[in-house]
Amino acid sequence: MKTPGFWEGVLVAAILAICGEVIFSVLPWFLNRWQTQAAVITLLSLAYLFYLLRRAPVRTGRVTFVGSWTLLSLAALAYGLPTGLYLLLQLGCIWLARALYFRTGLFGALADLGLHALAAAAAVWAFSRSGSVLLSLWSFFLVEALFPLWPGYQTKSTDARDANLINPRFEQAHRTALAALHRMPIR
Repeated sequence: MKTPGFWEGVLVAAILAICGEVIFSVLPWFLNRWQTQAAVITLLSLAYLFYLLRRAPVRTGRVTFVGSWTLLSLAALAYGLPTGLYLLLQLGCIWLARALYFRTGLFGALADLGLHALAAAAAVWAFSRSGSVLLSLWSFFLVEALFPLWPGYQTKSTDARDANLINPRFEQAHRTALAALHRMPIR
């Protein structure tokens, strides 16, 4: 599977920023301010997580991750977590997904955390300068689009079924074992 690139991230940033602005403009007709903010944060976080998990080189644990994210988000919403803390929770979930599925080692995960902090700072700066949710979301996701260029990016799958492609000695031993099993008499 082809891993994400920067230009694909820019396209995703544009789509999510526009969708976020539209949702943020429409929902106040039906929900109060806190519910609108929580809905926008939840929907954009879910959309970005689906994008990340769909493009991840590692195939295992995706359903468990989405299930855990859902339970955590529902618990936070039921508890009535303030918007700032709820946003930090969602940012932490996105960081965890990228650290688990796209990063190699602790240094890569910490570098990604730094990128996350930079993206959040860009979003806050854009909102403080313009007051626009669209520009804030665009700034956040545009900085997030840099994650494939950031240090510690994992480009190869580490799935067990791909282990024989990574290690040629394992492939040879596997073929030898299969040949020995086929030569054994069956009674």
